[in-house]
Amino acid sequence: MNLYTFVLEYRGGTYVSQYESHTLQGACRLWRLDQRKEKLRRAFEEDSYPIAIEADPKYGPGDIVNAWCDSALVGKKQKLALITIVLTKK
Repeated sequence: MNLYTFVLEYRGGTYVSQYESHTLQGACRLWRLDQRKEKLRRAFEEDSYPIAIEADPKYGPGDIVNAWCDSALVGKKQKLALITIVLTKK
């Protein structure tokens, strides 16, 4: 099992959590299920996220490996949510 660390920046707060999964997609599903805010679950929809992150190498910043970043506008006021995911341990 791999350990993934999630760092979410949203509405002035930084929220860190970790999940164990064999794949990035599995860890992202666990993260989504754990979100207390329905708005965040909807913003990072499973059908487009994280499949797009894993399938598209442009999401890896330069020569950095095992790190991904994505963002979404959340809620009626379209607040920015920025999430960074790091494969912490294989």
